[in-house]
Amino acid sequence: MSGELRRWLQKAGGEHGPSDARNLSSSEAQEVWDTLVDDQADPVLIASFFSCLRSKGTSSDELVGFARGARSYLEFPELPEGAVVLGTSRLGKKTHPPLGLAAAAAAVASGTPVLIQSAPHAEGEGITLADLYDRLVGPVESDGAAVGNDLASHGLACWRPTSADPSWEVLLDVEDRMGLRCLPDIVCKLLAPPGSRVLVASRPGPVLALAGDTLAALGHHNAVVLQGLEGSIDPAVSSSTRGMELSESGKSPLRLEPGDFGLACAGEPPQMHENRLEAAVLAQEEALLNTEGPALACVLLCAALILRLGGRTRDLAGGVGMARQAIESGKAGSVLEGLKKG
Repeated sequence: MSGELRRWLQKAGGEHGPSDARNLSSSEAQEVWDTLVDDQADPVLIASFFSCLRSKGTSSDELVGFARGARSYLEFPELPEGAVVLGTSRLGKKTHPPLGLAAAAAAVASGTPVLIQSAPHAEGEGITLADLYDRLVGPVESDGAAVGNDLASHGLACWRPTSADPSWEVLLDVEDRMGLRCLPDIVCKLLAPPGSRVLVASRPGPVLALAGDTLAALGHHNAVVLQGLEGSIDPAVSSSTRGMELSESGKSPLRLEPGDFGLACAGEPPQMHENRLEAAVLAQEEALLNTEGPALACVLLCAALILRLGGRTRDLAGGVGMARQAIESGKAGSVLEGLKKG
């Protein structure tokens, strides 16, 4: 298989130099994925291929093929009607606490089931929703059937799809050893059940059109790509947040202005503890206790996005109101309490 991977590396990277490099078709990229996850694949060639894609830039067709290849090895959990899937990065957040768990709980308490797809943070990176879920609720599931049971019983679950497929182990190890964000982290966020409603985190930069085209080609016609704080799903509350929205009628730009919903703050949610994980725990508690401030504002705005995406409300202002009521009543906090595992 190393010979096959070398052939694809030469094709994508250019056998004789950058001028020979070319993008792969989606079917070629899917074939490459099968080669990457083969037991005999050479980690050196895998790392070279990742570096080649970083240098060349990954096309939408390539991402579609890689995602289809990765999805073919997974057994997806069954989603309840109107469920929203949150696609997150392994890089986590270093400067501000992640607040997606509290936002998900508020959305669930308002009637929208949520599947969080997350993994523990990569070495040297920030806190992820999987880290937080493990700390506040219990172990993140790898079995699709168990995830489906949590969704059916509680409306909320956290799934690590890469742990459901052993072939990911080498790819993630190579990425960690390289110390660079590569193909695995991008594909991780595209492992949502086919046709599901998705809220996908995106890094800053001119990648919204690429992400939108990729999700549309993968069959997601109700989706939001959000360039939240530090590449997360957390909207900014001291400035606007850019994104892209996909619907049956096509793609449209999204710009969230917290002031439009009475949620503008002087700064973003701060770290309230020297330990990042404990800081994240404190931020969830502050928001779920309905304490006015940037953490609550961020949770309300993110929950509103989830609720609109799930079809519970037609506008974000209505979603903010629903989320605020869920938090004020204590129902959002009860969602997490009901999920806690011994």
